[in-house]
Amino acid sequence: LMAGEGEGGRGRGKTADKGLPTPATSRSLSPCPRQNFLILALLNLLSAMASYLALQYLSVPLWVLVKSFRVVWVMIVGRLFFRKTYPTLYYASALCITLGILLYSYGDARARSRPSVDLPDPD
Repeated sequence: LMAGEGEGGRGRGKTADKGLPTPATSRSLSPCPRQNFLILALLNLLSAMASYLALQYLSVPLWVLVKSFRVVWVMIVGRLFFRKTYPTLYYASALCITLGILLYSYGDARARSRPSVDLPDPD
């Protein structure tokens, strides 16, 4: 054997020697079936489309807050469909996010309902 060739000759087989997965084995160990992956991809696409359509009706700061509400939706879906439980700190964080969005929405709605004051020109 020449230096650096290893047992497989010409450096082949080094990944198998180290126990790293090869493409054939990593493909068969996929944690997400294709059907679930397609459903999740479609939901992600619809979410992005709805998010950009909402910009017509929301201010940009409120839109950012609503996007941060995604954490709450992930927790709700995880709990309802996958029976996943989360630590108490996660629920407290989701509650804080929800309260922040509600308070901001209320303040934004009140600010929009006030009549604007026209200032005279300083001519």
